[in-house]
This record gives sequence, C-alpha cells and structure tokens, in this order.
Amino acid sequence: MIAIKKYLIILLASIALICGVLLWFSYNHTKQLNEELKTATNNYKASVRKNVVYQFTLADLKDSKDSSDLKVKTLIGELKLKPKKVTETVFINSQTQIKDTVTLKDSVFIRDYEAKTGDEWYSLDLKFKAPDTLNVDLKVRNEVIAITYDKRETIKPPKKFFLWRLFQKKQTIQVIEVKELNPHSEVKDFRFIKVLK
Repeated sequence: MIAIKKYLIILLASIALICGVLLWFSYNHTKQLNEELKTATNNYKASVRKNVVYQFTLADLKDSKDSSDLKVKTLIGELKLKPKKVTETVFINSQTQIKDTVTLKDSVFIRDYEAKTGDEWYSLDLKFKAPDTLNVDLKVRNEVIAITYDKRETIKPPKKFFLWRLFQKKQTIQVIEVKELNPHSEVKDFRFIKVLK
C-alpha cells in the first residue's frame, strides 16, 4: 500500500512537472506571438498612415526589398556600421514644385518657344509665349537618409597611450549620420533631440 502511494505521488508529480513545462512553453510562445501581432499591427498602421514609425528587427530590415530600405542598407554599408549598432533609420522623400508666370511689359518674343532641362533629381520647363509671357515649371526631388547608431566613447578626452584608454570610463552615445542623396542639394544643419522621461 505504501509503495502504491509512493508511485502514485511520483506519477502525479511527474504529470504536474510535465504540465508546468508545457504551460511555460505555451506562455512564452503566446508572449512571442503577441509581440509579433503588435509589431505587424503597428507596421500595417505605418503603411496606411505615414506618421507612424515602422518596427523592424535586423532580420526584417536585411530581408526587405523596399527601395527606401535598400538605400538605407547601402548607406549602412558605406558607413561600415555593424547592423546591430543601428537603432533607428529615417528615409524622407520630398518634392518641391514651383510654377510661375511672368508677364513682361515689352514685347520680347517673336514666336513661341519651349525649353526643357533636368535629370532624375530636377526638371525645369520654360515656355516662352509670344509676345510677352514666360511660364516656368520647376520640380526638385530630394531624398534624405538619417541613421542613428550607438557608439562607445570615453567621457573625458581619450588618453594618448592605448593602455590608459582601456581604463578610462566610457559611455554609449547615439550618433546620427544624415545624407542627402540629391547631388544638387545639401543638408546645411540638423538637430535631433531625444526627450528623456
């Protein structure tokens, strides 16, 4: 009788242990699925509304075939950054269009004339209409990429001798690289502020 109780207790403890392990795996799997659902929902909202931030893992970014993501990956390669150091990327595609008509006081043109110039980044259409009208249509396309990544630096200026630098206190700072892809345009100044909470 005592032996049966002993085996019964061992059997019930084993079943409870197996159930506990299965419950733990089930909980972790459910937690992972919830995180993936939140990320997928967020990315769907980001694709519908442009002011919502996408959430990608490094594997997602590496596997992405989107043209803007390819440009970001190219810049990461040019900067020789380790992908795990990258914390944020920003891609901005903008276009400026200016249309204007100038009416001159004197007759300048004898006949109508049209001139076009440009490349993939800008186009300029000039239309001269006799006798005194000039129409200008200018389109400029800009693409800006900003990459934020973590970098370790010494708090005080680094010592000249490398062994002393090993023992200096260090901090992780976030560095931002901004690149304008339009060769006719340049980024004059930028400022990113991280709000601390």
